[in-house]
Parts: sequence; C-alpha cells; structure tokens
Amino acid sequence: MAAALVAIPTTVALARQPAPAAKKVASVQKMGTQTAPGTLQASLWDGKPISEPGRAERTPVELGVRFTAATNGEIAGIRFYKPRGERGRHVGTLWDAQGRALARVAFSGESRQGWQTAYFGAPVPIWAGRVYTASYHTRHGTHVAQRGGFASPVVSGPLTAPSDRNGVYAYGKRSRFPAQSNPGRFNYFADVIFNYRPAPEPSATPTSTRTPTKTPTATPTVTPTRTPTKTPTQTPTRTPTKTPTVTPTVTPTKTPTQTPTQTPTKTPTKTPTKTPTTTPTLPTDPPIDGFPDASNTGPTISSFKKMKGGEIKTDGAVFDGVELTESVDVWADNVTFRNCRIITGGYWGIQLREGYTNLTVENCEIASDRKRKLDIGVWNDGTGKMTVRRNEIHSTSNAAIMAKSGIIEDNYIHDMWQAAPGDHTDGIQTNGNKGENELVIRHNTIINPENQTSAIILSPVFGPIHDVVVSGNLLAGGGYCIYGGAKHIEHPYSPYNVVIKNNVFSTRVFSKCGFYGPMAHFDTKAEGNEWSGNRWESGGTVGPG
Repeated sequence: MAAALVAIPTTVALARQPAPAAKKVASVQKMGTQTAPGTLQASLWDGKPISEPGRAERTPVELGVRFTAATNGEIAGIRFYKPRGERGRHVGTLWDAQGRALARVAFSGESRQGWQTAYFGAPVPIWAGRVYTASYHTRHGTHVAQRGGFASPVVSGPLTAPSDRNGVYAYGKRSRFPAQSNPGRFNYFADVIFNYRPAPEPSATPTSTRTPTKTPTATPTVTPTRTPTKTPTQTPTRTPTKTPTVTPTVTPTKTPTQTPTQTPTKTPTKTPTKTPTTTPTLPTDPPIDGFPDASNTGPTISSFKKMKGGEIKTDGAVFDGVELTESVDVWADNVTFRNCRIITGGYWGIQLREGYTNLTVENCEIASDRKRKLDIGVWNDGTGKMTVRRNEIHSTSNAAIMAKSGIIEDNYIHDMWQAAPGDHTDGIQTNGNKGENELVIRHNTIINPENQTSAIILSPVFGPIHDVVVSGNLLAGGGYCIYGGAKHIEHPYSPYNVVIKNNVFSTRVFSKCGFYGPMAHFDTKAEGNEWSGNRWESGGTVGPG
C-alpha cells in the first residue's frame, strides 16, 4: 500500500487542540439538522486554525478518527481541517464498529482553507461506549497530519478519541472504511458534531425526611477500553480501490526475472538498508528502532497489472507489479512476487507447496477484504526456504505468515481479525518439524489487536522448535506477545537452538504487551536456547517468564 501519507516527518510541533467544554446551542435549523432546547454540542477539536503545514499526497485518500461517546446522542455532521492548496470534492462519512457506513454527506460551499463542516440530512443516533469512525475523502490528497497527535487519548466533553490505532486512513478513488493506522499516531483533524443531553441534575430532598438523598441515575462516563476484539477494519459496503479486471489466467504468465528500476510513489523514510540473501543466515544484532510501518512496506508503485490468480508451475517465474483477486498456489522453485497486491479470502494469499523452495515475496500488500475470511497471508506448506520482506500484511484470521524455514524481515503486520469464533490469530507462526531448517524472524513490526493468540508463536505441533532466531522485532498484542516453543502439556517436543533477543515489547495494545503477558513457554535451559536484550518500548528489561 502506498503510504506517503504517514511517511513525511512533521516540521512543526503542534499540541493537540481539544475542543472547549460543551456549550448549549439554540434550537435552530442548520443545513438539515435540528438541535433541541437544552441540547449540548461537542466536537473533538476547537475551531482554531491549524498551523501544521499541508502535505501533498496527490492521490485519493480517506482520512478519519476513531471515537466513543460517554453518553447516547446524535452525530449531526462531519468536520475536517482543509489546508491551503487542497481542492476538489470532499465527502464525509460516519462508520460503525463493523465498518458499515451509517451516513454520508458531500461538503459544499467550502472556504479555501480552514475548518469545513457538512451536516447530515438527519442526525444519526449513536450509543455510549461504542466505537465509531468519522472520516472524509479527498480526491486531491492534500491534508494536515500531526505526528503524535494520538500519543494519548484525546478527551473533549463526552467524546474520547482513543490513542490506540487512531488517525486512520485508506487509499482509493471512492470513499471506503479507513482501516489502516500508523505507529506514529498521526492526527488528520477529522471531527464530528455531537449533540447530546446532559445528565439530569440531582433533585433536592426535603430536609424533613430521613430518607437518604437518592443519587441521580446519571449516564456513566465510559472510558473506551482496549477491547480485545478490535474494530474490524473493512466495510461490506466499500468499493475496494482494486476492483480487478479479471484476466482468466490460471497459470500466471512468467515475466522477466529482472525488475525494472522504479520510482516509488511514496516517501520511504525508513527504507531498510539490509541486503539479505535468499539463503537465511543467522543475523547480527539488528537495530531496535526505525521499525517497519505503512510508510516503508508494501508496494512502491501505484498502478498494477490485473491477474486472477491460480496455480504457478513455472520455475523462476517473476510477478512484478501485479494485482490479484484470488489466491496463488506455487508448485515451482525460485518464484518471486514483488510489488504485488492480493486482497482475497480463503485459506491463503500465497502458498508455497511442499517439495518446492526459494519463494520470495517482497514489497506486497496481502490482506482480506473483511467480507471474506483470509486465514493465512503467506504460507509455507513444507520446509522449503522462503524470503518474506518489506510487506504490509493485515486483516488475516489465523496467521499473517506461516513458515518453517527462511527469512521473515522488515514486514509490517497488523490488524489481525478474528473472523470466526475459535480463530487463533497470530502474526508470525511456525509449527516445528523434525527435519533440518533455519528460520530467521527479524526486524518486523507486529501489532495484533486481538486478545489471542500472539504476535509471534513458536508452536511445536509437528516437531520441536529448533534453529530459530527471533531478533529485533517490535511486538504488541495477542494473548502473549511471544510463545517460546517450549515443551508443555500438548506438545511433547523439546526445543533447541532457539534465540530470542533484542526484541521490543510494546504496551500500545495491552498493558502487559499481550493480554496475559509478554511471553509464555520459553525454555531457558534447553540446548542452544538464548533469551537476551529484550526490553519494553518504554524502557526496562523483559524476562523470559
């Protein structure tokens, strides 16, 4: 996914500007919305000018904010801040937690710069404690973006914009649910107009009675919780940016093995400088900052050749700049996918079959469309080597990547989706084996918003976990951030040569990194095992148990 949106460094530090306390509004008609006497009105941001410079994205994009309300009320309209140089048509949308559009309105009579407001034809009821998203779509793409705008929750009257997974966006020529967010926690200054009635004042109790004064039944102030089942990040009503023109090709056509030099359409501020080979080697200590995110992963191009998908049986085939709407099944050696996009459902996005080796997947976006369940993004069905590098993989229900041998590095894995009860959601998973292998998992960002299973799981289902290095990753979410592959009740295999070092454990999803804690099932006494240099994102050492 192109992501210059969050790649350009902020040049002016700007404190968040929460709106002032809610004020009473008169009973007046405003572009189709009626506010009754005694109604209060609140927004997340005040009406002051924003000094943050505009950012010229030059591609259609949806920009939004996730929020909750502490009391029931109505959303009367959508606001956004328009920087100088932005032009064209704008459409505002209110979405529910499932990514369904509740109301949509086109902006009209806009000024050249400043806050723009559009009211729905009728106010939209919302309920206390539920998560909603307000967004606007711009075809021109110039916008305001404040890095760190959601470093902590923003509270304005009864409205709260949570800090986790906020500042959301989605690319596309048409309005679509903005599911993506960035660890930089950008604020794009999208906003709502919220009408509500305050809690009733306590009634006086006569002094002559001994009955205790009754505490008024006030609408409770709900602090939005980090709900383990995070907001699903797509909408059944959206039109994906990649509605394919299907080419009825079951076996994709082989393309030249050399990749033309391309000028990325995004600003890769953190392009990895490694030049790893396809044969995995044990790494030296990687850096523990400059982690992958939407700005330096995924495709570096904006136009794609359309393909349907299917089986690949040509050794050495290279697919560069393709967009597929169905899974691909690799029955060949030395196959490469580069700058691809696969948005699909089913058991896998790309699968390397048993008996084949040297699959390379780099700079691709692989995801479900949240209408269909996608179990695994990239799946190694056997023990062949696989290189998975600089990809953005999201919205999978089982694992973003499942592998036994190879290198998995510099990927941005996020927004896993428990599509059905019983789904075990993981970022990267290996199930062990009794044969030879070497698996390196290094310098990935893995953010699992679900409360199970993991960011990384080393699971000895088919044999011991062995010869695995997990190094220099940024991890958050799941039941535990890492399952360490040790022998336990249902897994009788003893691990060996498992190195887990220099990883950064984050509390950006749950306070313990995972819902239950940072680590489970690591055997520090097994031969060749090592746990070292692992730390919290905020500082401090993380131990193995």
